[in-house]
Amino acid sequence: MASQVASRLRALQVTYADASRRAERIRLRLNDSVQTVEQHRRGVVREVAEPIQAAGQVLRGIKLALWFLSKVA
Repeated sequence: MASQVASRLRALQVTYADASRRAERIRLRLNDSVQTVEQHRRGVVREVAEPIQAAGQVLRGIKLALWFLSKVA
């Protein structure tokens, strides 16, 4: 059981690192982009909203995994 908990913890750590990398990429894109207002409006959905939605799904998965681990342990 300890090895299962350890492997799940590693999976959660990898997921957290992935979410952190995505957030950093979003931050860099926002800092580096100099666009017109129209281009910016189109780019916001593609570059910001979609990654934020994906990160939200990752966080929901982490919460679910932590809840599951609390019930198993």
